[in-house]
Amino acid sequence: MTDFEAHKEVRVSPPILDVPSPRYDEPSLISFGEEIDMKRIFGSIMTQGVKDNTYKFALTKIILDYCRGNGSYNIQYDYLAHEFLKHYWYQEYKYRMKQDFKTEKKPEVISILHDVFEGKDAPADFDQLEKGDAQDAKKKILGRVFGHARKHTSLVVPRFQNIPGDDGDTVEYNIFYSYDDDAQMIYLRPMIFSGGITPSCP
Repeated sequence: MTDFEAHKEVRVSPPILDVPSPRYDEPSLISFGEEIDMKRIFGSIMTQGVKDNTYKFALTKIILDYCRGNGSYNIQYDYLAHEFLKHYWYQEYKYRMKQDFKTEKKPEVISILHDVFEGKDAPADFDQLEKGDAQDAKKKILGRVFGHARKHTSLVVPRFQNIPGDDGDTVEYNIFYSYDDDAQMIYLRPMIFSGGITPSCP
C-alpha cells in the first residue's frame, strides 16, 4: 500500500469512514518542492493578526493530539467540534480559567457553553455531562464555530493559516492543511505532520 492510499480513510473515534482523498492540488497550496520555513510561518500564524480568543491554540493542540493517536491525516469537523467542546468546557467549568478576550463580545464557543450549561451543576468530569446537553452544545459549536466560510459561520478552520501581509491584506498559507467546508473535513499534509514542525503522526 502506498503512503497516498494509506491516508484515504479517516478514523474519528472510533469508526473508520470513507472520505474523499486529500486535496493537495489546490493553487493556494505551497508546492512540496519549495523550501519553506515552516517554523517561521507557524510562529507568524500564532503571533500575528487579531487574537480575540484562543481558537488557534486550541485547534493546534487538538490536531497534534489527533496525530498522536490516529493513523489518518483527515479530520472531520464533527470531531473538532467535540474536542472544542471538551477543551473549553474544562477551561470554563472545571478549572474556571478566564480568558482575556480583548473584546466586549465573548467568543462564540463560550457563548454556546453559557447557553447550554449556565445555571446547571457542573459534574466532576466532562464524561459525566448529560448526554443531551453535550450533544446540543456540540451541534451548536459545529454550526456556529465550524460552519461554512461562504456563510460566514466558519470561525476557525479557514482563519487558522491566515497572516496579515505587508500591504495589510490577509495571506492564507495552506501549508498545514487544506479544507472542504461542504465535506466538513480538513486534510492534513502528511509531509508536514510526519517530520515538519510538529510531532509525527504514526
